[in-house]
Amino acid sequence: MRDITGYFSSAVLVLVLAACDDDPAVSADDCAGPPEVTVTEPGAEPHEIMEHSPTAGDTATLDMRTTTEISAEVDGDRVPASPVPPMLLGMELTVDEVGDDEIAMSFVYDYGETPGGDPAVQRVLDSLVGVSGSVTTTRSGAFVDGGIDEGDLDPAMSEMVDQLEQQLAQLTIPLPAEPVGVGAAWEAASSVEIDGVTTCNFTTYRLAEFDGDDYELEVGIDQQIVPATVQEGSASVEIIEGEGHGTGRNGGSLSLPIAVSGTSEATTRMRMNVEQGGTEQEQELTVDVELEISPRE
Repeated sequence: MRDITGYFSSAVLVLVLAACDDDPAVSADDCAGPPEVTVTEPGAEPHEIMEHSPTAGDTATLDMRTTTEISAEVDGDRVPASPVPPMLLGMELTVDEVGDDEIAMSFVYDYGETPGGDPAVQRVLDSLVGVSGSVTTTRSGAFVDGGIDEGDLDPAMSEMVDQLEQQLAQLTIPLPAEPVGVGAAWEAASSVEIDGVTTCNFTTYRLAEFDGDDYELEVGIDQQIVPATVQEGSASVEIIEGEGHGTGRNGGSLSLPIAVSGTSEATTRMRMNVEQGGTEQEQELTVDVELEISPRE
């Protein structure tokens, strides 16, 4: 089982990194510690405590569609980027245990398809069908831990597993501990570390709709990557700087501690030095991602 160390506070946004020369470099101390939720506006009356109260055995089946566009520069020259086919991945999630403080869930990927029909991508998605894992949250929805059981997956799938683990954590939403009403706004600061790279996440939420159970949230996220040097095979990668921004909207209910619907858009850019075989290059990647999550009918 691969563990996710840290917490992703946005339910529907993928990790976004964009270079930002005007901002000072972020450090891990800027977002260290457990996630903290701060209410900035309490919203309209009546105010209620938003706490998840699922029942063990509850299930949900979700479909997640991702569309990605990538552009790249090497030493200042634009290079062709391979097109990324859209991907559709289905998940069946089950609530296993509901405690006083935490909720434990398990899941399995039960469907994978690329609408573009790319055979190589379809083979990757086929290999994920049947792969399972777990996720645990607090009763207020904050991500505690989770991971994917790689089992017999090809080690070359490691990067894909990282992305899926990020997406898994992003389905959780930290709710405020104090009573709030429609129009309420809160902020959450958190961090995640994957493969030795720490990213600070600063997320804002606005409660657009709430009927005592079902809710709709407007979400904005700013992310900064902590500069680091990592080893990728025979290449040494120095991540110089990064920052990202995205917006989205997601919905769910207090009877299940994950988002069951949502859309998001995010633009990314990351600048890094790559050294391999005595040759060094400066690379910059720009990524546009659209994500849609919907309950399967």
